[in-house]
Amino acid sequence: MPRLLLVVGLGVAEAVTTSLLFGIEAAFTDLKEVQYYVRHVALVAIASTIAFAVISWPKRQTLIEHWSTQIERGSWRQPLAVNLVLFTTLVVATIGFSRHVATVDRAPWELYSAYVLLLAATGISLALLAAPLRFWRTIIDQHRLTMAQSVGAGIAAILLGRIFKAAWNELSGLTLRLSHALLTLYEADARIDYDTRTLGVGEFSVYIDEACSGYEGIGLVLVFLGLYLWVFRGSLRFPNALLLLPIGGGTIWLLNSVRIAALVSIGGHVSPEMAIDGFHSQAGWIAFLIVTIGIMICAPRLAFFATDRRAAPERSPSDRLVVAFLAPFMGLMIASIAMAAVVPFDTWLYGLKVAAVGLCLWIFFDVYRGLMAPVGVFAVLAGVIVGIIWVVTAPGGDDGETIGAWIAAQPVWLAVLWLVIRSIGAIVMVPIAEELAFRGLLHRWIISRDFERVGFAAFTWPAFLISSLLFGLLHQRWIAGALAGATFALVMYRSGRLSDPIAAHMAANAVVIAWAIAAQNWSLL
Repeated sequence: MPRLLLVVGLGVAEAVTTSLLFGIEAAFTDLKEVQYYVRHVALVAIASTIAFAVISWPKRQTLIEHWSTQIERGSWRQPLAVNLVLFTTLVVATIGFSRHVATVDRAPWELYSAYVLLLAATGISLALLAAPLRFWRTIIDQHRLTMAQSVGAGIAAILLGRIFKAAWNELSGLTLRLSHALLTLYEADARIDYDTRTLGVGEFSVYIDEACSGYEGIGLVLVFLGLYLWVFRGSLRFPNALLLLPIGGGTIWLLNSVRIAALVSIGGHVSPEMAIDGFHSQAGWIAFLIVTIGIMICAPRLAFFATDRRAAPERSPSDRLVVAFLAPFMGLMIASIAMAAVVPFDTWLYGLKVAAVGLCLWIFFDVYRGLMAPVGVFAVLAGVIVGIIWVVTAPGGDDGETIGAWIAAQPVWLAVLWLVIRSIGAIVMVPIAEELAFRGLLHRWIISRDFERVGFAAFTWPAFLISSLLFGLLHQRWIAGALAGATFALVMYRSGRLSDPIAAHMAANAVVIAWAIAAQNWSLL
């Protein structure tokens, strides 16, 4: 698991960095066509990997045991060094290639071929970091059928997306009509233009393109539900279970029309910025998660779809413990998504974070009661130092001008109330939620899957580094965040209690909030 988390983290970071640095918008048509196919090969590879994980889920324990046996025989330092060297070379090559393309008169096929080879070598180095070559040979030899099925599912996912996109001209009228029909239920001036594919209310209108038609969501839902039916075919009742596919596809399409109608209403009556920048970017993913996860949870519990409703997973005490450690953090993330959906008016809704975390703490209070313990002075001092360093190293800029102007525009009592709620969230709720998830669960789970048997003073380098790095990636200033996470982990090792890193985190945030208010440095909020 530590090795897997390291590979995933590096893979995401390297893919994002390369994508941001690479740009040939002004390059040659034939080169763009090659880039198109290379990108789709990468998409098929990603989709196939996900499909392999889903299809192989019933055999996961065997694969994990084989993986663990193989990686114990090999060192991770050498493949990590190779990957970092290749990625550094790739960054330099990406910058140089992007600049070179803009200055030449013909397609640099030699350089492009070398660049693609370097890109492939970097990807292979990530695979070798995850496990040695002998592991991948065994996978190929023993799981050829599963791999073929996974590649087929990956190709099917991409093709479904293309098919649904191609069918836009024939089926777009249904999406437009339904969205317009929903609008007319409560909007007197709802309008529709089939020629321009626009919907509007008042002075606000939006163009519904292929990405907003709902077909990509339908394709994703069908692929994931198809994999679900295959993996759990032994516990599902066929052909009844096949109805889950049209149910899922139809539900996500209906929710997409609801999303479009809501987006138009928000843009027409509340704020175009909120509709386009906030709600539009969040509502689609929320609907997808609701449909897929909802069906996967409900289907095994319904006699019509399941051969035996007892096949639905039963909760064990360990499962409840995992939920207890994760629930406050998940509540925090869900509230953050909800706030992002109403940008730029999310400032008003910060209380959602406080309420979400508070509700989870209340539900699982019986678990947290056993974690309560006296806090040492060392923990508080360590937190104060972290807070001071965070303030001193904060970058300059005008990031806080918007929130500062908003606070200044409010009545005094409302501004004070908001600052109190923000302080409670930052000083109390956020530290508890994050420490439960990162130090309480993730750190110990990296050491052992039976994390409840791992003491808080237990130390391993992978647990320390990975939990601190992932904690840092949660923050915009990820390096400072990772160092803060490492400090909180050291506090936990010293005391052997989770209450101490929570107290240190609270003290650090208290220093930051106090300075932000006293100095009116609102960018620190």
